[in-house]
Amino acid sequence: MPKRKQINTHSNNTNRKPSPKKRPQKMPITITCFKAYDIRGQISSQLNDDIAYRIGNATAEFLNAKRVVVGRDMRLSSAELADSVIIGLVEAGVDVLDIGLCGTEM
Repeated sequence: MPKRKQINTHSNNTNRKPSPKKRPQKMPITITCFKAYDIRGQISSQLNDDIAYRIGNATAEFLNAKRVVVGRDMRLSSAELADSVIIGLVEAGVDVLDIGLCGTEM
């Protein structure tokens, strides 16, 4: 597995964004991973790449965000989920600063 860079920037203005996966047309789904103060769920059944992509894309549109910082924790699933969030953000026109592994304390 290739080593991830600690800080990456992704933008619609450069070729440095992650290559988007072929996304099927958005179908309505039931999302159960939203909790009182965070997003968490069982990987694959409650939280997966498609949901992470949708969360990133919807967050960008809801906040009308221009620039977003994305970090992740040390769980094995975090890198792939972070990549999906980044793709969703970038496709919505957001410049993303990917800081990689970081603390996620509240």
